[in-house]
Amino acid sequence: MTSNQDFQEEAEQVKSCEFFKRVSVSNSNAVGMLMRITDLDLGESEAIVYSDENKSDLLIVDEVRARHVATTMKLRITGTIGILIAANENGLLNKEEASACAEILRMSKRHISETLLNSFIENLK
Repeated sequence: MTSNQDFQEEAEQVKSCEFFKRVSVSNSNAVGMLMRITDLDLGESEAIVYSDENKSDLLIVDEVRARHVATTMKLRITGTIGILIAANENGLLNKEEASACAEILRMSKRHISETLLNSFIENLK
């Protein structure tokens, strides 16, 4: 899931969540090629290849280079903030809950710009 030691606790929480299903790509050569060409990590490369192989409706990805590669491949993407926006717009998170999520992201070591976080908070319903 991640080799980054900063996010091991989160990775374990996601692994134990019944909502997520672990899947594998069919073409591991495509993953290796994508990694060599783009310098993306294994997980990002697998996610992009899997989404392309399975004609996924949506790929959730935050890393800038991965987003660029995915959009170049005509994959539909969103990121963490996009998920929070959808949750707020669909009444799954109220303004206070969504703001709290944004603050957690702000305090974490995630690479989400202050401009994006501030815009998100200002536009909450």
